[in-house]
Amino acid sequence: MPYNYYTFQQRFCVLDRFGRVAQYKNVGEFKTLLQSNMLRRLKTQVLDLPPVISKPVYVELTSAQKKLYKEVELADEAYEFEDLEFEDIPSELAKYARLMQVAESTEIVGGAKGKQGSAKLTALEELLEEIVERGEKAVVFTRSKRFCNIMYEYFKDRYNPAIIHGDIPSQAKAGEEVSERQRQADKFQEDETCKVVFCVTSAAREGVTLTAGNNLIFTSKDWSPSYVSQAIGRVWRFGQDGGETGSINVYTIIARGTIDERVEQLLDEKQFVIDSTVEAPLDTEKVLSIFRGE
Repeated sequence: MPYNYYTFQQRFCVLDRFGRVAQYKNVGEFKTLLQSNMLRRLKTQVLDLPPVISKPVYVELTSAQKKLYKEVELADEAYEFEDLEFEDIPSELAKYARLMQVAESTEIVGGAKGKQGSAKLTALEELLEEIVERGEKAVVFTRSKRFCNIMYEYFKDRYNPAIIHGDIPSQAKAGEEVSERQRQADKFQEDETCKVVFCVTSAAREGVTLTAGNNLIFTSKDWSPSYVSQAIGRVWRFGQDGGETGSINVYTIIARGTIDERVEQLLDEKQFVIDSTVEAPLDTEKVLSIFRGE
């Protein structure tokens, strides 16, 4: 394209008084330029893959979660917890991060443990029982390393789980052929007694194959649609037949009345912008569904 960073901004962006992008302009022209300079093929166009079926699972916060969530939500400044290392994060962003933590489990921040402190843990327990009962495996993604460890400890005596997060080395040690990260992935792929792998999205959304499972469960999501797509791509790839259900089942556990719902809305809005720019225009009903938050 005949633009550098600054001329691109002038042509396609409307900046606010601080020089930040407030909105976009000349989108039709940008789409024409983009499509004339790219060749895009979707997985479904080049591979025979099972369908991906999204299944939102709504839960009500436990009483312990509701109390703490409200305290954090109403706090004028970032709510203080011990040992969370949020000192360098702006207070409003820190508040959002804490709300997302509480929506997963109060145990993350030193509160009530187990299912008393996490409605999502209860929902996850029910989902895993159903999945394992039909002879399938599951991949669980969370943004939180702490919740990843909480889930692993809770289920370790039942499903012989694997675990992949930022502290699991991705490089092989001297004298070893594979990394611990790869060993955990291989355990999930090859060990029939290993029914679930718990993953932190930032550590496992790329560079690892987890096709032994055709069920993916998000207990929390990143703000980026591409990160969500990368996570789904760990199971939705060549060699996947969809298991007993014949599909890739993507469950998202959403706490009602929390920031979870806003994250889902933002992801839909961002995906709408991507689809309307890169792909064919969306039909009227799809546009309306986005604005209704469906």
